[in-house]
Amino acid sequence: MRLAATNSVNGLAVGMIGPFLTYWFYRRFGVGSGEIGLLYAVVNAVSMSSALSASGLARRWGLVRTVAVVRALTAVLILPLVLAPSFVLAGVAYALRMVVQRAGMPLRQSYVVAMADPEERSSVAALSNVPSQVVMGLSPLASGYLLDDVSLSLPFEIAGLLQLVNAAMYWYFFRRMPPVEELPHDVPPVPEHDE
Repeated sequence: MRLAATNSVNGLAVGMIGPFLTYWFYRRFGVGSGEIGLLYAVVNAVSMSSALSASGLARRWGLVRTVAVVRALTAVLILPLVLAPSFVLAGVAYALRMVVQRAGMPLRQSYVVAMADPEERSSVAALSNVPSQVVMGLSPLASGYLLDDVSLSLPFEIAGLLQLVNAAMYWYFFRRMPPVEELPHDVPPVPEHDE
């Protein structure tokens, strides 16, 4: 249930901006498909290595803390993207955001698999993404309306706020449940109790 809750909030955020990013670049800066395609190619090349460096961060800070920090940084980095005065600066902000975001993706999956019962790992890994995908399919309805009728930047601001909430939820829900490899002397994780 905790994974479903955090992934749903993240899915809302991703659905707010993901499907519209190309459209937003076009509307905000008047750039065409050639410039946007080049930006995506550069961003994919630059951010490829960040997933590989994620394990080092997790070893230093702990897996749950690293995921929470990465998600918070991803949220904060929406601001320079939205406030950038030019396509080039917006592209740099977007590239930096994607480097950070892609570092967190394998860590989140690793945590989900590590915390699941061995017999259920494949099911848990698959099902943990379902709530995110469901809400990700709904939030573009709101985002499309906001982009056309309210504000070009408002969906991004809402997405940033949702991702901050997501980072806080992730830390709150899982901070006392580290994966087994982070436990001293094989002490079992302490489950959270409702206060």
